[in-house]
Amino acid sequence: MVLLLLLAVGAAALYFGVRAFANSNRALKINEAAYWHSEGEQQLRDHHADAAVTAFRKASLSEHNRLHTRSLAQALAEDGRDMEARDLLLRERETTPEDPEINLDLARIAAKDQDVPKTIGYYHNALYGSWTGQNIDLQRRMVRRELIEFLIAQHAKDQTLAEILELAAQLPNTVAAKMELGRLFLQHGDPGNAASNFRAALRAQPYNQTALEGAGQAAFQLEDYSQARRHLRLLINPDEKAKRMLNVATLVDQNDPMDPHLTYARRRQRVVADFDQTRRQLQQCLAQKPESPDPQAFESLAGREAELKRKLIGSRQREAPELAFQTLEFIYDAEETISRSCRQLQDLDSALLLIAQKSRGPEQ
Repeated sequence: MVLLLLLAVGAAALYFGVRAFANSNRALKINEAAYWHSEGEQQLRDHHADAAVTAFRKASLSEHNRLHTRSLAQALAEDGRDMEARDLLLRERETTPEDPEINLDLARIAAKDQDVPKTIGYYHNALYGSWTGQNIDLQRRMVRRELIEFLIAQHAKDQTLAEILELAAQLPNTVAAKMELGRLFLQHGDPGNAASNFRAALRAQPYNQTALEGAGQAAFQLEDYSQARRHLRLLINPDEKAKRMLNVATLVDQNDPMDPHLTYARRRQRVVADFDQTRRQLQQCLAQKPESPDPQAFESLAGREAELKRKLIGSRQREAPELAFQTLEFIYDAEETISRSCRQLQDLDSALLLIAQKSRGPEQ
């Protein structure tokens, strides 16, 4: 009995001794992993991606977990080693295919390769994955915004619209949300939906400067220059882009010969003034002897200019509506040639190009 008791005590002592050693060893490894992980984060902040890879790899060897794996993959991607990062994440994903953060990292790597189908797939896996923690809806909206920015950059219009509409259904009905949607629609090249959202924001906050600028830009793109002016004139400290947009929109309204409220005499005055302005700019362009002009384009414009000048002189006493359209067609071609061959258009010439473009209609 004494021998058995001694053996039991010895076995218990050995068990607890081994357990204490194992716990001590594990605590040591956890501390070591934490040290190397902290070191890797510092190296990334200092833009030393290669050193960060080494540190995170040591952390992962000391204690393998998802955090160290993701950090190592991010450092590899930062170091331009996307294939290694992708392989590492794919191995991790085999055990946790619904992990949103792993899928998000894979989406960002696919985005760098501009692989639209794979990027969308991984982003969607992240969006509908098993999120944990607080503000899950906010996290998902941030991921969708990231996907939208990628699709806009890729000019993937159909997919972009679908994602923006999905985001719109999730956003609260607030001024900030309306302005965000307006901005995204503008980036997407959809000024109609952008204008609707900015106007909704302005109904709640009529002098919101961001909404006014966005609404003005959307109206400008919709060729509603009067509306653009109404919004842009209310900006307190407009930037240079907004100032130029307002000036061009004003010049369009002041020089458009197709304004339905004009008398025949006033319409003819504008046609002649617009023609003379374009003719002078075209002559200046020719005088500059541009390095690579299109001789045929300039020759054709010179012939049309002489013919139009003769017709405009002969139309002083009678109304000739088709002549206005011919003049605007000439203005469009001439201003396009000037901007392509000589220099950036001045505000007045930009306005004349927009007037001529509007008269051509969407079919052209």
